[in-house]
Amino acid sequence: MLNEKLRYAALRTPDPLGTSFDLLPSQTAAFSDVESQLKKLKARAIARIREFLLAKINEVKKTKTNVQMVQQNTLLPMKYLVIFLADNAPEVEDEFREVYAEAMSKTLVNVFRSYHTGLMKFCEEVATRTDVIVVDEQSLKGMFSSRVNLSKRNDTFSITEREKILETASAPPLILHVAQQEELKLPYEAVFRNMQQHLMDSATSEYSFLIDFFESGSQQENVFRSRDLFLRVFAKALSLCLENMENYLFTCYDAIGLLLMIRLTYAQRLVMEKRRIPCLDAYFDRVALLIWPRFKAVFDLNLMSIKNAKVKKLGPIDLHPHFVIRRYAEFASSILSLSMYTQQSQSSKAGAYDAAIFSAQMHENGAGDMVFNNLTVMRDEILSLLSRLSEQHKNAKDKCVFLINNYDLVLTHFAKRHVASEEMSKFEELLAGQREKFVEEELTTYYANLIQFVRQHEHVTLGKGAASAMEDSQQVDTAQIEKIVHEFAATWKAGIEKMNGNVMTYFSNFRNGMEILKQVLTQLLLYYTRFVETVKRSYQRPPSFNSEIVTTQEILYEIKKYSRSF
Repeated sequence: MLNEKLRYAALRTPDPLGTSFDLLPSQTAAFSDVESQLKKLKARAIARIREFLLAKINEVKKTKTNVQMVQQNTLLPMKYLVIFLADNAPEVEDEFREVYAEAMSKTLVNVFRSYHTGLMKFCEEVATRTDVIVVDEQSLKGMFSSRVNLSKRNDTFSITEREKILETASAPPLILHVAQQEELKLPYEAVFRNMQQHLMDSATSEYSFLIDFFESGSQQENVFRSRDLFLRVFAKALSLCLENMENYLFTCYDAIGLLLMIRLTYAQRLVMEKRRIPCLDAYFDRVALLIWPRFKAVFDLNLMSIKNAKVKKLGPIDLHPHFVIRRYAEFASSILSLSMYTQQSQSSKAGAYDAAIFSAQMHENGAGDMVFNNLTVMRDEILSLLSRLSEQHKNAKDKCVFLINNYDLVLTHFAKRHVASEEMSKFEELLAGQREKFVEEELTTYYANLIQFVRQHEHVTLGKGAASAMEDSQQVDTAQIEKIVHEFAATWKAGIEKMNGNVMTYFSNFRNGMEILKQVLTQLLLYYTRFVETVKRSYQRPPSFNSEIVTTQEILYEIKKYSRSF
């Protein structure tokens, strides 16, 4: 009411709705009578309002005060007082803004410092400087063991269940006393997510309050002034959060955790965009610029550990997957799964927006390409190391088995993480090549004469007609044919049984072994079929040993006994 009277008295033109006979309000006799009282009332109102608002700010300064309750239940219903100051005492309103900004700044700094300190009590270290892909065998041995545990998983390299944090990127921040009651242990990315979410919720509440409470002037001017005030309120809190994160990054060697933090940052940026709160954009940019270089540094440490690896220091090399390759497989598949958009992640969410949050891309400023390029370099280095490791085996078959087991291990981890990539295609190609080599090596072990004969003589009879059969038989050693027929008839079943036993012994992955056995038996059948065709073309009439020639139907029947698991 008072503000309306003061506005009326301050008019510079006659009131179009009034009855002052086109006189300015200040020119009327009524105004002259009340002018001094209005000024006194105005001064008294300004003083009372200032006193009231500053008292409420003092409440905010008190520890354990629910700031948002004070804002919503006390200050916001009184926002007309701020409007009164803006109209009648702008210098007092500016003073209140400064006092509010300073008080809230200190309060928020204390809130976030306390929350971060509380969260760090539950934080457990995942990786140290020595946790790289390649380490000397001696450092991996247990206190009471002289052997390396190849089956041991290390969360430094495997994402395990940590990726689930992306599904709760926008969940409410953890309550400290709940964490204490449940005796939680948190990796740092969980501390990071909760701090970020607390910051986002506080920023959303504060930004909305500032726009509503300090409403003055045009909408555009109000938004501009509110953003400026928000930065003054949150500047120290944001600096504190960045400082805490920088202190952690100095000693962080957890590449998986760093990439999770990057994913969380992009996902939470989308949340703020959905809320239409732009006040943290610069903060998110700064966070990303801090994490990416550290991720690159940690990645390079792992890369250099592979590049500088000494085969002699990596322990004895048997036919099973090497612990270095296991670590690489876990590491690369985890990095790929966090760096790629997967159909599974999209379909696992109800809405397109939630899918976008979970699958937030990391290609901004070429950072995503950096990850893929580095993985390509790491793949080349691990293949070089694997080749050097395979050279420790003395014969070609053992080298094949060793390489197959290691390639298959990598592909198994990639498949488990649902990552279809250039890395996976490369290992599939290498695995296929080594499988073919193994098939030939295994068949040559038990059917060398038959295979050699087919390779040497098959071309001799191909394309010949019946008229030249006699000439063909002269070119082909029929005695050798008869010897091979007798030999094969006596040993073919035992050979298949031995090859089956070898496959079961050589390959640690049952499914991989069954695929290889299938390939071995199929190739055996093809060789034998070609041999039989060569025999038929070499004789005008069935030879005397024709009854001893094993039929392909017999071989197929035997193969079926071993193919039930194919």
